[in-house]
Amino acid sequence: AAVLYTLELGPESKFGPITIEGNAPLPAARLLAAVNVQPGQRYSTGALESAELALSELGVFGSIQSVPQLSPATEARNPIVPVVFRVSVAPLHAAQLGGGLEVGGRVEVHLQARWEDKNFLGGLRHFSVEMRPGLVFYPMTLQTLLTPPERVLPELRLRSELQQPGFVEARTTG
Repeated sequence: AAVLYTLELGPESKFGPITIEGNAPLPAARLLAAVNVQPGQRYSTGALESAELALSELGVFGSIQSVPQLSPATEARNPIVPVVFRVSVAPLHAAQLGGGLEVGGRVEVHLQARWEDKNFLGGLRHFSVEMRPGLVFYPMTLQTLLTPPERVLPELRLRSELQQPGFVEARTTG
């Protein structure tokens, strides 16, 4: 048996319109900036993979799929390839509450509360605030665990963070 393969190169393909589906309530303009693929740019599956990775790094999607809109096999090949990014938005708000005990270089008990918003004031800003009140049993350590503390000291740790995607350029976070 003889097998003959014939390869025929078609025209160089370029990206057509780029759209995003399923992104409500997130701003499409900010997401398209993160995709960083322009219509007319040379078509590349590597560019699509890079765009999917950039979208996933925003931390707001449960799933991301880039779907090139190729011509049907029965029609002539179109060198302009529109792309649709189908996304599903993950929960944008989260609250956590917990507590703990630390025994080692010091002995303490603490609570921990955290709140985050992954679309703070729109624009995909990620804001989080964490509060950790506690009591430190001074000067107790793991080695002196059975001796009563001289003092019980209150402690409060507060941490907040604000991240702005697309700070300097499309894929930089500030």
